[in-house]
Amino acid sequence: MISAEPSRDQLSTTPITNYFAIAKLLQDREVGTVPVPLCSFSVGYTSFHLAYDPSIKSISVDDTALKFGLPDLRPAIADFLGHEAAHGLDFVHMIGGAKRAGPTASLPFEKIQVWFKLQLQDTNFHDIHIIRPAQTLNCSPPSAVWTCSRYDPVIVNNDARCSWPTDGLCGHIVSEIWLILHPIGKTGTNWSWKDRFLTYVYCFDIVSQGGHDCEPSTQLHILKCAKCSNGTWVGDVIPITQLRAPVNIVPRFGASTDNHLTPYNSMEHASEFWLNKYWDKNTFFPLSM
Repeated sequence: MISAEPSRDQLSTTPITNYFAIAKLLQDREVGTVPVPLCSFSVGYTSFHLAYDPSIKSISVDDTALKFGLPDLRPAIADFLGHEAAHGLDFVHMIGGAKRAGPTASLPFEKIQVWFKLQLQDTNFHDIHIIRPAQTLNCSPPSAVWTCSRYDPVIVNNDARCSWPTDGLCGHIVSEIWLILHPIGKTGTNWSWKDRFLTYVYCFDIVSQGGHDCEPSTQLHILKCAKCSNGTWVGDVIPITQLRAPVNIVPRFGASTDNHLTPYNSMEHASEFWLNKYWDKNTFFPLSM
């Protein structure tokens, strides 16, 4: 679930940090004067900010897969690099489909840096000149409190022809971010992602309601975890720049619930979820299209 912070529409006396302005300032600096990867950057109406120091400074790809429970991390990275090589850096990576690479696929790097959270900032739906407070998105492995880990949902662009929030969910999907990583290139290797961040996401399917996208009484989308034919979740590695906006999803329990569920594990044990467009006004309008 999204980090428990004041509502995005709640008035605050704290000045709003403008990550759009910070990102532009960094991009305009002379090459070589600012360390890469840039930790503040923006795409369209979305701005991103990560801490300068990663949560894990160096860890192998295979150890990361074990720590975060991502058995297909290596082939997912290999597939991502293959798509990038074939289509270029600006290619919008689709989520889903069978992995082409095998579990022992060779990578141009073996070590990565990992972040457990990022700040994502967007603009007002009706006035793009109004910068809204940044939201914290979490993607941390199991801990003493969050025994099932802590992964937050987000809108992801899945089609270069569509933009958020103008096109709503058209060309976009709801996903959970499970990992934010930056590859550590091998010494002497020239590689294209030295100044970029990647993320591993699992995606949700929208459950059709008699030919309609929304459940009639609530006018909310119902989501379920997208799964492959072998029962595993559908996940892929994509550039972090394909993330668009945080969203709120709520477990859909039905007539009864397991009394062992807590706020820290309910997201992992529920099979269906409500996509809560009533979370705030900026979410309501694009999700109502």
